[in-house]
Amino acid sequence: MDLHRHPQPGYASTPTSTMWVEEPEPHNTNPGGSKSAWAKLTKTWAFEFGGFVAGLLCLAATAALLGRYDNQLAPKWPVTLNFVLSFLGNVAFASTLFGVHASVAQSKWIWFVKRPRPMAGLATFQDARSGPLGAIQLLFTAGSE
Repeated sequence: MDLHRHPQPGYASTPTSTMWVEEPEPHNTNPGGSKSAWAKLTKTWAFEFGGFVAGLLCLAATAALLGRYDNQLAPKWPVTLNFVLSFLGNVAFASTLFGVHASVAQSKWIWFVKRPRPMAGLATFQDARSGPLGAIQLLFTAGSE
């Protein structure tokens, strides 16, 4: 149920003359009441966990390829072995970064819920999401608590 501020009837619309009123629930377009699988999935950490798993699989594939073709002639593929290794490394990096990015974002809100914090802490978390220097600053700022 949503709560919205509405002016009280018969009063001027000032900040002191408003009250909280309950709005009716929107019409349920899903008569069974169950949420779609997509809605359930997006409320979990499944995508972030999948990113970490994909990163590990790419790392394992890279190790397997390097072990298989160590001191061997390059395979006769339409693409070079260097391309495949570079591609696997980039996919591993991107998929792992996806999970880390979401985890840092969630950690920010957990950190702020514990107790009142200065707004400078928000900037520290934002910097941590943008690069390694910000992540190191976050370790020394929020990691000490």
